[in-house]
Amino acid sequence: MQPPHPLNAPYPRQPHILGKGVRWSWVRYSRLLGWMFVGALLATTGCSGGATLEIPPNCPGFGTSTDLRRCTLRQAVLPGANLRGADLRGVDLQGANLTGADLTGVVAERANFSRANLTGAKLNRANLSHALLIGATLDHADASEALIYRADLSGASLKGAVLQRTNFLESVAHRTLFIGANLQMANLSGMEGRQADFSGADMGRTFLVNAHFTQGLFNSTNLMQANLGQAALDAATMHGVNLSGAHLFETRLNHASLVSARLNQAQIVRPQVWDAEFRGASGLPKWLMAGLHDGRFSPTRLAAAIRLGLIELGGADLRQMNLGGVNLKGADLSFSDLSGAKLNGVDLRESTLLLARLRGAILKGVNLEQANLAGADFTGAELETHYRKAWEYWASVGTPSWVESEAIQPWGATPGGGTGSPPASPGEPGATPPLPAPLQPANDATTP
Repeated sequence: MQPPHPLNAPYPRQPHILGKGVRWSWVRYSRLLGWMFVGALLATTGCSGGATLEIPPNCPGFGTSTDLRRCTLRQAVLPGANLRGADLRGVDLQGANLTGADLTGVVAERANFSRANLTGAKLNRANLSHALLIGATLDHADASEALIYRADLSGASLKGAVLQRTNFLESVAHRTLFIGANLQMANLSGMEGRQADFSGADMGRTFLVNAHFTQGLFNSTNLMQANLGQAALDAATMHGVNLSGAHLFETRLNHASLVSARLNQAQIVRPQVWDAEFRGASGLPKWLMAGLHDGRFSPTRLAAAIRLGLIELGGADLRQMNLGGVNLKGADLSFSDLSGAKLNGVDLRESTLLLARLRGAILKGVNLEQANLAGADFTGAELETHYRKAWEYWASVGTPSWVESEAIQPWGATPGGGTGSPPASPGEPGATPPLPAPLQPANDATTP
């Protein structure tokens, strides 16, 4: 039986229209009718360099329209194709050959690029939100300023890709290769990628807030001025990484290896660095250096250093540490994390605990006379009754502006010094809020 004429034949409805059998049958029909595949597409689609395209048989408007949502481009061969501004929402492009293709500004939300070859492709300002790029190859592709929101790039390769200002917010990238990629000022916040490889990548001023790259590779990576606030990099390998000027607020680096890392002028506040290795690293804060033993951070070592003498502890990770009876009079513990720490009988007179975290800490017999507790968090802490009442009061009314610059004085004293009763009305302009109970050390002779 003679095959139907392609122009009269209905569009096949098979889900995998460009499977091996269907595609070769289309070629056979084309040859029988004397048709030849063109080397360039018309209108909005085209082919650079005279490469041969296999035009999909079930793609209405391909070559004359930018709306390709009805197309099934699975395993399509479209090297160098011009698809600028095309609408590819929900299109199946699994295994497609798009090497060197121009996909600038395409809208490809929820499209499936799994195992597709996009080597050297142009994806500037493309929208790939919720797209699947599992196992895709984007080596040396240019996806600068693209939106890749909540996409899945697991197992994909982006070696040497240009990803400046690209938004990867909350995407997944397990075992993804970003080796040598340019990620300057990209947004990787909320991204999750176990064993992702960023070795040699340029990530200057990149946002990695709340990103999770456990067991990631950051060897010789440039992270200058990057924001790694609350990022999880546990067990990461970061040999020779440049973190100069980076923001490390509550960053998790437990068991990570930062051999020969550069942290000059980095803002290191409350990091989690248990058993992290800093051998040969530069720019470490004094409290972290004091806790190093054979290049690795040890809380026990840091506790011993604190007992020997006062060191700078601002922003230190002192969680679960036993510092009972230590003299910390006048110490600056601003932004430090003392959650669950044992601070029984610690002398904290005239100390600064600005925005410090003491959740669940044990502070029996602690002396906080004239300490600055502005913004400190004592939630769940075992605290003397009069201190707890004072903290609960300030937590309920908010921290007054004068507290941030003045040490908290004993109840009955005005912030400027001297004694006297504060005004009864806290709402009165310029008035000091009333203080509910006397603030005295537990062992003071005046305490009944």
